[in-house]
Amino acid sequence: GYENLIQIYTKSPTNNQGKKLGIQSLPPDNYDNMIIPVGVNASAGTEITIAAEFENLPAGINVYLEDALDNRFMLLDENYNFNETLNSDENGTGRFYLHTVSNSLGENEFNQNDLIIYASSRNNLRIYGLENQNANVEMFDVMGKRVLKTSFSGAGVNNINLPNLNKGVYIVRVVSEIGVTNKKLIIQ
Repeated sequence: GYENLIQIYTKSPTNNQGKKLGIQSLPPDNYDNMIIPVGVNASAGTEITIAAEFENLPAGINVYLEDALDNRFMLLDENYNFNETLNSDENGTGRFYLHTVSNSLGENEFNQNDLIIYASSRNNLRIYGLENQNANVEMFDVMGKRVLKTSFSGAGVNNINLPNLNKGVYIVRVVSEIGVTNKKLIIQ
């Protein structure tokens, strides 16, 4: 029957409205900023496996699977597949994301190149990789106008409310005890 039908697919990193893709092709640049929604259609109690094979990725690029349900980031490679028995029905995107990251995230050893910074929605900025330290965050539009200034105390995964921003390219600047990180961010 169809009740045990499991579907796992990805969507385009540039526009989440697109087709369900079994094979994902990425643009040839901006790898350290790519976020690919992973869709899962399966019922509670189903065991799912998310594995990935990569071709033609530049050296130094790693792919992480984010489980937004419990804020985990797992390195996907030939040694690791993600297995999970679902506690609830999954229908579509919103829980799992693939991130292409230049450099590797060490086990709780972060340097400023290791911050993952992205907009998880139009009104939420997520910063992953700062634990137990204070950080200041500023965001600028392409004209250099500051659109956000705030600070937070690092708690592993940090969510920051974004103001109502126009679509476009922004620069996020995170200043913490480990240094300064600048990241280009695209608000869709």
